[in-house]
Amino acid sequence: MRFWGAFALAASLAPRAVIAQPPPETIRAFRQYSASVAARVKEDQSAGTLLRLASGSRLARLRAGQILTVSAGSLGLRPEIAIPHGQVQHWIGAAFVPHTTIARVLPGLQDYSNRKRYMKPVIVESRVLSRNGNDFQVYLRLVQQPLITAVFDVTLRIAYRPTDATHLIIESNSESVREVPSVDSPPGTPAHDRGFIWALDDYWRFAEQDGGVYVECEALVLSRQVPAVFRWIASGIIARVSERMLEGTLKSTARTMQDSAPETRLR
Repeated sequence: MRFWGAFALAASLAPRAVIAQPPPETIRAFRQYSASVAARVKEDQSAGTLLRLASGSRLARLRAGQILTVSAGSLGLRPEIAIPHGQVQHWIGAAFVPHTTIARVLPGLQDYSNRKRYMKPVIVESRVLSRNGNDFQVYLRLVQQPLITAVFDVTLRIAYRPTDATHLIIESNSESVREVPSVDSPPGTPAHDRGFIWALDDYWRFAEQDGGVYVECEALVLSRQVPAVFRWIASGIIARVSERMLEGTLKSTARTMQDSAPETRLR
């Protein structure tokens, strides 16, 4: 579901160390970073520029079935906020799901109890903890493979914010991320926290036009900082693997939209 395989690889290059939960200042800085992104998404909405990738010459590529991914920095969208003791991977991706509408795919998107059905093997367990209208609290068990195995229990706060009948924003913010020993471990079983994932925030944008729905995901992943001596090796690997994982996330989401509403499947 998310593009965090790179962090496992980068961490595997570094010496093992005792890693506790992230320091409070790291989480504070990440929340400031994420809030800056959320504010900019709202400004984009107000300005009528909700989609960042699905525009201009890219539209034809998306309608042809391509998944587009770019780093936020390459678009000048990365906030200049330092993250002490941590690093943020920040990518934006886009896809197009033809022959559908937001109204048709919305029930499938909100069916988090069945998310594991569409997104295995990355998501092996999923359920709704609570719901209040368009606001959800969701539990996921995520599995990282094959570079290095890591399993996480994640609790998310997810808010659906329709701007009108043809545009939708979804904000997904992690409340907690805990590494657990194995896929079969009871929820919350403590494990050595290797710092692969400390927080996950996604900002999704949906626009209904051109006979389908354009989907964009702006994804933020907080992890521990790779030691400087390994950074020159790890940075390129992190970027390449992160981009591939975001592409996989978008493909899985598009599949969820298609499979959960059969009338929307590709013709």
